[in-house]
Amino acid sequence: MKRHLTDEEKARVRDSLTAIEGARYPDHIVSVMVNNETDDNGDPVWSVVKSCDDREAVYGHSPLIKWPGCSW
Repeated sequence: MKRHLTDEEKARVRDSLTAIEGARYPDHIVSVMVNNETDDNGDPVWSVVKSCDDREAVYGHSPLIKWPGCSW
């Protein structure tokens, strides 16, 4: 059943995912967004965006494209 997340719950999910993804991809800029509501199973809904520190790769390109020096 869907429900609204508290600000504390959203912050905990965001901090946890930022730490995990940051450790996994240390050469990337990691940004995590947590939605206000859970999914139908009550789990938080979130998305992670990883970008290389190369400005060419950050602006206007899909994060799925491999860029030199990036480990995705």
